[in-house]
Amino acid sequence: MIKSKIEFKRRLRDGYPGPITFADFIVDGQSLYDIYAEEFDFVSCLGWGIEEFQNEQILRLILMSKPDFPNGKNSIYMSCMC
Repeated sequence: MIKSKIEFKRRLRDGYPGPITFADFIVDGQSLYDIYAEEFDFVSCLGWGIEEFQNEQILRLILMSKPDFPNGKNSIYMSCMC
């Protein structure tokens, strides 16, 4: 079995009311933001927002809290309505 390598990279993109910093998911050297999210104006769920929001996202991703979709799946990119 081949295991993928996951990393996080700090990214900056234009947004409203100013630039948005977020943590991009990098899988086997490929940015998921570049491949899937940029076109839809999404950012990852990590790296922006208040500390409470960040803690909620981390707990959700490590399966310590309820998923954000009713089918039991978790989002990793979302609309950033800042």
